[in-house]
Amino acid sequence: MLLRGTFSFGTYLLYENRRYTINLILNIDIFLMRRSDLGEFEEVVLLTVAVLSPEAYSVAVAEELEEQLGRMITTGAVHAALQRLEKKGFLTSKMGEATQERGGRRKRLFSITVAGSRMVHEVREVRNRLWGRIGPDTLPEFNMG
Repeated sequence: MLLRGTFSFGTYLLYENRRYTINLILNIDIFLMRRSDLGEFEEVVLLTVAVLSPEAYSVAVAEELEEQLGRMITTGAVHAALQRLEKKGFLTSKMGEATQERGGRRKRLFSITVAGSRMVHEVREVRNRLWGRIGPDTLPEFNMG
């Protein structure tokens, strides 16, 4: 059987009649579609991990986001976003050393991957292009203070 399809990075052709190979191709395709999705909250969490690295863990990320965004951020929301970002391949995590302040428990420390770095640079580039295309009289003036 000849399979044809398109990934985000090109076209693939596969001549194979084994069921597991077809499942692998379908799983890769689903994985690639899922990876390209980045919500606004995930974007700021990803950027915050980069800011706090190498000491980026869920509580520190939540505190930094609260300070930067000026609103309450729950640790649970941050934890869920960190897990999604790790699943998408934008972050990796490792267990840090046990600390007395946490009663001997270890922190899960997050760091940005090459894919995560590429994603935030791409998002930044898109935003910069869009901001550059806004005319001088397009946006009404307002006071941010």
